[in-house]
Amino acid sequence: TENDKLLLRGCVNNGTKQGNIDVISYLQADDRVQLMKKYIQHGKVTTYRHCLSVAILCYKINKKFSLKANLRVLLVGAMLHDFYLYDWHH
Repeated sequence: TENDKLLLRGCVNNGTKQGNIDVISYLQADDRVQLMKKYIQHGKVTTYRHCLSVAILCYKINKKFSLKANLRVLLVGAMLHDFYLYDWHH
């Protein structure tokens, strides 16, 4: 959603290249990634929201500790680390 893009853009655009946000926007636009919104990861949090939160947290940790990770790889890995399209609770 637009809120997701704004949340991520506000976090990631602080001193990073536009390409990093583009890769996340590309993933967010993918129909299969959008399907993650139908599955619950923890409590009432969808897998999609969980992965987006992990991407933001990874970015913040990388920046805070000056880890100099490849942000494109870091953000893609975070967004897809729980990519599955089924309810694992059953």
